[in-house]
Amino acid sequence: MRLYTYERELTEVAVEALWDRGGIEPLRIRWADGRCFDVDRVHGVTGDFDILGTGRAGIRYSVGVGNRRCDLWLSRGRWYVGKIVGRTPKLP
Repeated sequence: MRLYTYERELTEVAVEALWDRGGIEPLRIRWADGRCFDVDRVHGVTGDFDILGTGRAGIRYSVGVGNRRCDLWLSRGRWYVGKIVGRTPKLP
């Protein structure tokens, strides 16, 4: 089995979300190219003080999209996703 370290960068996305007194629930992610993905489940919500090493603080939503899991961040009223931009094999 080969293990990899994934390099990610923050990419701004549009998110349709339900805002109420109980919090914010992301419903759909829309990429800049128009692709849309429904959020099937929110697995967890946590505060994040350094989003992917950028120094930005925000709220991290671990969500299920189809059969995959991804992280969304809400910071200063904008939504971001960690887009994979490269991978390198982990050395033993």
